[in-house]
Amino acid sequence: MKEPMDPTPEFEPVRSIISSVQAPHSLREHIAAAEERTLVRRMVVRRMKLTGVLAGCAAALGATFALIAPSHSAPTSLQAAALATRPVAASAPAVSAAHPHLLTVSEGGITFPRWEEVSWKPTGQRTDELGGRSTRTVFYDNPDGVRLGYTIVDGKPLDWPGGASVVTRNGVGVHLLHRDGRVIAVWRAHGHTCVISAPTSVPDDRMVMLASSDYVT
Repeated sequence: MKEPMDPTPEFEPVRSIISSVQAPHSLREHIAAAEERTLVRRMVVRRMKLTGVLAGCAAALGATFALIAPSHSAPTSLQAAALATRPVAASAPAVSAAHPHLLTVSEGGITFPRWEEVSWKPTGQRTDELGGRSTRTVFYDNPDGVRLGYTIVDGKPLDWPGGASVVTRNGVGVHLLHRDGRVIAVWRAHGHTCVISAPTSVPDDRMVMLASSDYVT
């Protein structure tokens, strides 16, 4: 049977000397201890390398799981506001025959306003799912061709956006903020979050007026 390879060939010359010379017992113990320390160091290095590989694999698996695992966090008001920047997906809803100041579509029990009496004409709409919640956005254009989107999110109200200023009008607390070239108004009606998003050319007071209108509360 083939003899196993010596894991510490650098000690071979020393062994040859030991085999031919009657070295003191203390010297033999010192050499044996040095050889043992070398073996231990090599085992430690191999173990550290293996640990590093396993840690890298674990990190990669964790990152992959984070990408494919479903997110159960609630959507944000800013995510709802971003829906107003998406394209129109359907024609404008009709005006209600029974209530001419309202449209024929609603979300979460809240009916969308007509708003033509304040120079905003409904021009389109879209529906989306946001964090497992249904939403509807109605788009309105003014005579200058400026478009805003009014989104209602079904389900319990979303958290208020951070960094917003609050203006109360007609008993409605409207949270206003500017983000990415848009002015955003967030408020709550009948336990749902309502959001208007428009270009910053629309004055803040006009956003507050629309949000606190009797037609949307």
